[in-house]
Amino acid sequence: MCGTILYIGFNFLKGDGFFSESKKYYAIYDNIDGLKVSNDVIVNGYAVGRVSRIDILQDRGNQILVELDVNNNVVLGDSTKALLFNVDFLGVKGIQLAIKTVNTVLNDGDTLDSALEDRFGQIISSGERQIDNLGITITRINNFLLGLEGSGEEIKESIIALKGTLNKINAAIDQNENKVSETLESIKDLSGNLGETGDQVKAFLKNANATLDKVNRLELEETLDRFQELAATLNQSLVNFNDSDGTLNKLMTDETLYYSMNKTLLDLDSLLNHMNQYPKDFFAPLGRKHKKIIDK
Repeated sequence: MCGTILYIGFNFLKGDGFFSESKKYYAIYDNIDGLKVSNDVIVNGYAVGRVSRIDILQDRGNQILVELDVNNNVVLGDSTKALLFNVDFLGVKGIQLAIKTVNTVLNDGDTLDSALEDRFGQIISSGERQIDNLGITITRINNFLLGLEGSGEEIKESIIALKGTLNKINAAIDQNENKVSETLESIKDLSGNLGETGDQVKAFLKNANATLDKVNRLELEETLDRFQELAATLNQSLVNFNDSDGTLNKLMTDETLYYSMNKTLLDLDSLLNHMNQYPKDFFAPLGRKHKKIIDK
């Protein structure tokens, strides 16, 4: 009962209906070797049904009765065998239906001839396949070796040439070992000198920075002194300008002096114009000649 419930539930989860059209067949085995309910029933690698129930027949020497649900469209004959076999390498079992010529069609509820897988035959078959694969591999190796035919001398010459090159390199290293050591010592001394020179350069730069600071401060101090002198001179000029006895102050504050200077300038301008119009009045006392002085 539990097996039937498990089978129905499994079919339901896989999308099969509860009452899908199928026929029931039976097979009896002495040992089912781990076959379980819901394992596949297969024809030529195609699943056509499932194991629906497993019972033990104690009245027949504890043989095992296996119930198979097979699709209704699969026709089985009286020569069909239910072969128990391994579905995969993990040991999962299944029932392989070996359908031969159908002379008499089996009905729903009939019992199939049962058989166990021929493990010895499978081993022989597997060995034959391995031998075939080994033969293919040997053929490929032979083809590869044939492709290398005639290349042995070239490989040998290449190895000899490589060996000669390595010997020359070793000899060159031995001959120049002392020179290499001297070069390394020179590089080491140079590195030390560079370190000392770097310290001297740092000291020089430090002194140069100090000197530049002094020069900059000196120039700034001289500039400030000159600016102070200029400011003092300008201040004194402003004092003199504001002095009531000064000429500029009188010129700006005394209106009489301003008008007198203005009149004098106007008279001077009139005299210059008259001199330009009548130069003989000033340079030829015997007569007047109306002629301007030509500007050069």
